Amino acid sequence: MSYKKLRVWQGAMEIAVEVLRLAEPCRNFALVDQIRRSAISVPSNIAEGITRESEKEKNHFLNIAKASNAELETQLLIAMELGYFEQDVCKRLLQQQQKVNFQLHHLKNKVALKARPT
Repeated sequence: MSYKKLRVWQGAMEIAVEVLRLAEPCRNFALVDQIRRSAISVPSNIAEGITRESEKEKNHFLNIAKASNAELETQLLIAMELGYFEQDVCKRLLQQQQKVNFQLHHLKNKVALKARPT
């Protein structure tokens, strides 16, 4: 299965691209660096995990993607609180981020089921 066909990867990519565009004019370089890294990490680790051979490795990278997604949520909340991003844009991104989180949870469960001996 190609990771590019996964809705969770597609959603994470949309968020990453939008976050990178939004972060461009921000003058808080520390926050911008962290938010870029976490936004890029989510789809990157989904892609890497899905292309791994073993279910254990897949699960490992999906765990990293899930953790990066939580990190991204925190950074979006900070950026919104500090007024770096418009609230309506941030709220929409946070909704998308929650959807990705839900999809990652289900994908991890699917991978775990395949790893169980029958």
